[in-house]
Amino acid sequence: MDVILGNGLTAKIFAFYNREYQLIGNDTSMTTDHIANNMIFLQDNKWNRKLVEDVAWAADCKIPCTPKKIRVLYFNGREYVSKINQEASQKIIDKKLTDVNGKRLKFRKSVFEDTLQLSCANKQNRLEYLSVDFGRIMGALRKLTARQVLNTSKIIAIDTEKKKIYLEGVVVDYNKLVSTLSAPLFYKLAFIKSDDFDTLDTTIVETTEEKLGIPPTHWTSAILYFPESQHKFSKVIKRHGKCYAEYTGIIETQEPHAYVKQARLIAKKIVPPTDDITFLGRFAEWNPDNRIQDNVRKASSKNTMESIFTNQRRFSSMFFDFSEDLKLIQSNIKEMSLLMQDEVFSLMSLINWKNHNKENKKLDFEKVKEELVDIGNYWLTLCAAVGMNYNEYIDAHEKKQKKLEEKYANYEKKNDS
Repeated sequence: MDVILGNGLTAKIFAFYNREYQLIGNDTSMTTDHIANNMIFLQDNKWNRKLVEDVAWAADCKIPCTPKKIRVLYFNGREYVSKINQEASQKIIDKKLTDVNGKRLKFRKSVFEDTLQLSCANKQNRLEYLSVDFGRIMGALRKLTARQVLNTSKIIAIDTEKKKIYLEGVVVDYNKLVSTLSAPLFYKLAFIKSDDFDTLDTTIVETTEEKLGIPPTHWTSAILYFPESQHKFSKVIKRHGKCYAEYTGIIETQEPHAYVKQARLIAKKIVPPTDDITFLGRFAEWNPDNRIQDNVRKASSKNTMESIFTNQRRFSSMFFDFSEDLKLIQSNIKEMSLLMQDEVFSLMSLINWKNHNKENKKLDFEKVKEELVDIGNYWLTLCAAVGMNYNEYIDAHEKKQKKLEEKYANYEKKNDS
């Protein structure tokens, strides 16, 4: 059985696109809390549009979706500025990683910290988002995934070696596991030592500009950053005239409405304990910048890969004949292999691999990615040449992987003896 731990928005999105999975956990989501709901933006991109369109079509309902823009500004101590420079951006990130008591979250490798971003804004410092009723999306997803809900009991423990999930009075065996639980909670339930986790919580408070002591803005909706130390909050999201201030850490507040999200920031790259477990979602993965579109992209990856296989075959058929002729198939394999080799050499030309050549090239990752796509397209055309689609490739991959595991398991036994 393939299982998803959790039953919130991320879990339901994955279950919707992967119907063979069963859901375990309480039906909870940030979208059910009005404060958290107002902090969520469904960014305007193809993945989020795909989610809205797919869910509306599958549930046979209308989900109104309007493209909008919201200003992204920062307060420089005197006024709100629309252009966030590099220095201000770094200050904002530093503040985001420091709680109200001064505890600083430092990633073990600086490259992780360097990837942290502010809310994505375009060159005009506007966040392009889709105005949509999350409650309606959740209602449709509940309806669509209702038959996949296996159990809503409390999760007691997880045995990753025996591949068992212990619930209240029930034990569930799994083959593959997708966890949308927060990483520290998963490791606690799996009894995996996690002393090296360094985490910070986030408190979000519903309040007013006057109570925060900040200059009022005439915009009813805006994202406002506060890099300077005189403000304990790092960000204020203003929506429909109300303000939601974000503090790193747990704070005491007199405001009646507050929301605390535990382990929102984690100073460690999270790696699932076994290959049959996948972590999915902002709090399950190490990355605090994981967004809804990332979850949609990962959840629908099977559909996406099927489309990639199909589209590449369609494109390549303009240049190659894929008739089921043995002589033609062999000719195509030869030509594709040579063309792919040429792309491999193009990839090698981007790196410093010649020992006798002292030239020190700067590695251009965008060009590397482009060459890898070219290599991949020829590989996909090779698959098309022999009539292999995505599902057949997955079956062949799993069969080959099993052979390799058996081979090297025997190899290790021989070396041990």
